[in-house]
Amino acid sequence: MTYYIIDKNTNTPPHPTLQQQPSSTHHHHHHHHHTTITNNEIISENIEIERNYENCCKESSWLQELSSLIELDQRYKNYNHDSNMINEQFNNLKIDDSIKITNTTTTTTTTTTTTTTTTNTTTNTINLINDFDNILKEKNDKVIISSILSKLSYFNDKATILWYLELIVKKSHCVEKIKKLYYFKPLHTRTKLLIAFDDEENMYCAFQGTVNSSDLILDVCCGFLEKITYSDQNGPKHSLFSACSRVEWAQSIVNELLMIANRFGKKQLIFTGHSIGGTFAMIPCLEAIKIQKQSIGNTTTTTTTTTITTTNTVGGNQPRLDHIQLKCFTFGSPSFLHMTSKKYLDENPQCNEIFENYLNEFDIVPMMSHHPFIFIDFMYIIMCISTFIFTIGYHVSNGALKLYGKTLDQLIYNLVYPFIMLSIPLLITKLMYVIYQYFFSIGLQSKFTRVYTHSLKKFIFFENSDQDVEFSFKSIKNHVKKLINYKKLILIHDHKLESYLSHLFNHYQIGGSGGSYRNNGTNGSDPSNLLTCNDIFYLQHYHPETIETTHTLRMKNKILKKGLLLLGFCHLLWLFLSIPIFYQSLYYLCLIKTQS
Repeated sequence: MTYYIIDKNTNTPPHPTLQQQPSSTHHHHHHHHHTTITNNEIISENIEIERNYENCCKESSWLQELSSLIELDQRYKNYNHDSNMINEQFNNLKIDDSIKITNTTTTTTTTTTTTTTTTNTTTNTINLINDFDNILKEKNDKVIISSILSKLSYFNDKATILWYLELIVKKSHCVEKIKKLYYFKPLHTRTKLLIAFDDEENMYCAFQGTVNSSDLILDVCCGFLEKITYSDQNGPKHSLFSACSRVEWAQSIVNELLMIANRFGKKQLIFTGHSIGGTFAMIPCLEAIKIQKQSIGNTTTTTTTTTITTTNTVGGNQPRLDHIQLKCFTFGSPSFLHMTSKKYLDENPQCNEIFENYLNEFDIVPMMSHHPFIFIDFMYIIMCISTFIFTIGYHVSNGALKLYGKTLDQLIYNLVYPFIMLSIPLLITKLMYVIYQYFFSIGLQSKFTRVYTHSLKKFIFFENSDQDVEFSFKSIKNHVKKLINYKKLILIHDHKLESYLSHLFNHYQIGGSGGSYRNNGTNGSDPSNLLTCNDIFYLQHYHPETIETTHTLRMKNKILKKGLLLLGFCHLLWLFLSIPIFYQSLYYLCLIKTQS
């Protein structure tokens, strides 16, 4: 099997173990460009590439390293906590004081019991309010942390990571909550995975979005031809993404991620990502739902056996994993859920609440992925407006706009006739949409979707709305608004992660419509509590370059050809059928003038 180096990024510092690998072959090519390369050298280089490729696909090695690093950090944190607590107790507590405390506790307990009973009702009410505020604050903090981690997943070196954290340190109090970062990138894909931990015992998995134009077109074609399906038996499935090695590796490590979260007592496992990274986060999260449900069934039916054989195991025992809370925050994610998957989530509210999608009003990615013929709608609106302007201008310039005689009737007729004709291209678009939905299904978002509206300057929660968020994607009224705000749409300003971060900071922090949830009354973090270089790790087999097999390249080319040909055919067919209708409506106006 032949391997090709598709991409290489020398700015990313590899793992220390990779730096020790010899690179004599590449040195030889660099200093001796005109020397003859022997067959043995070519064979040895292919063997080295094949060995690295096969090793990077074995997730157990870097997962074991991740588990070891977390365990080491846990021991260090527990040691410091225990030693500080012991020193504090030793310095502040004297022997005489301890004797007095033991003697007075028996007398004080009898007096305090009577007073506590009278204040139980008021304290319970206050505690409920405080608990609700704390839960809301903690949830909002997780959203902001997820958006920051989604941004950090794009960076390739420690210096850039630290620079960005210092840049936003005064904008959000959540920056100081991030405590550890672990980066991993397989050799066969450009998508990076960032595993992070906060100070609230939560574990995050942030997936990088698309950074390459060829991958962007590939993701569009994959989403156009197929949507994500789900079942409790098989989990999430997207055969095209798996065929081109885009996300199957992330789906295969979910069981180990749950085991790591369980082993180190993490309360919540949160998947997150921006753009296509949001889709790559949704697929592992759906896989985690399947694994949790299967762990319940396995532990209840097989009580005598404690070891469950799985495809990838870190430890060997498979405990119940349903106590780990799952969450998935996506930002500007494409609408790639199949109708059956959306129906399954709607019928299972406990699963539906796991997924929260944040969209900007004029983000082209979720619109185009749900309604792939959105540019046909744009062309239709532009042609309709042009026809209307031409009709009015034609009659005004020729003096036909008069309030007496038959001229006004003729004007009304000439206005009505083109718009009757223009309804035909709209019907053609609707028919194409129905045919596409029958063969490929439409792409959908989950129910808990928040859309930021620029006019209101806040997020609209569509789970509280009667209409689905997809309705606003394809309505003609909303298309007109998009064209008016073409800069946010065409220049993808609303799709950039910086725009999402700005809106989230304003909405969920001081002064925002989401409320104030900062304890000390400020938004910023303490710069002294930020991450350092020692808190950022590049796990084993982190490869800055990308190497793909000939089979993967052939599959990508096949998907690209099929997707682009089908998209191009639909748009050309619409133009072929619609342009004569527009021409006929305009020709009719000119014909009326020449006859008169």
